[in-house]
Amino acid sequence: MNSSIINQEPAFILHHRKYRESSQIIDIFTMNFGRISLIAKGSKKASYRHFIQPYQPLLISWSGRGDLKILRDIEANGHSIPNLQGEKLFCGYYINELIIHLTHQYDPHPDIFKLYQNTLKHLTELDDFQVVLRLFEKYLLNLLGFGLILTHDADTGLAIESNTYYRYEIEHGPVNASNDTLVTELIKGAYLLAFANNELDGVECMTAIKRLMRKIIDYYLDGKKLNSRILYAQFKKVSS
Repeated sequence: MNSSIINQEPAFILHHRKYRESSQIIDIFTMNFGRISLIAKGSKKASYRHFIQPYQPLLISWSGRGDLKILRDIEANGHSIPNLQGEKLFCGYYINELIIHLTHQYDPHPDIFKLYQNTLKHLTELDDFQVVLRLFEKYLLNLLGFGLILTHDADTGLAIESNTYYRYEIEHGPVNASNDTLVTELIKGAYLLAFANNELDGVECMTAIKRLMRKIIDYYLDGKKLNSRILYAQFKKVSS
């Protein structure tokens, strides 16, 4: 991106880290420019510190022609989103990491920006955050061009049958697994159809879809580790 000055761009902060003595590098996700890294000079000042927080809708201005831009201004963009707490805080961290690892810098994704915005809203409003995460994963992959096949057999084209078990082959889709002897990674057709309709009811269905999406997300992460998973496991261990 060669623009030298961008003013008042809708954005969210995905991550921030210390840079030199009094500055930070902030990774932001913008509506029209994709993911960008900025240097926030003097970010310990009260005027900046209040806004450099994740999960809040912001308007951000920056300048510069290199890969690392300079933050010029930051302010709230409408009403703030209630703070994510407890397990939902790790959910926010998780979706931020997926955006960081699965999108490219300066690659505009306005539809993913809207998905991200709506997902944060749903996390604050809905109790079942697992459903929110699975739907975010599904729609994120679709918008990145990795859409899942959930309604028909990828080999035969026949409709998925509720009582049949399938083996989901990444970048291909579900295939009939009636003759498979290894059943540990098979998934019931009823669960694929439920996921296609955004209806994740019941523990067995949720567990099966979570296992499926973990496998698919890990494939596209290509070996990248998510700190949110590690921290969430530690949180669950301490709180149990």
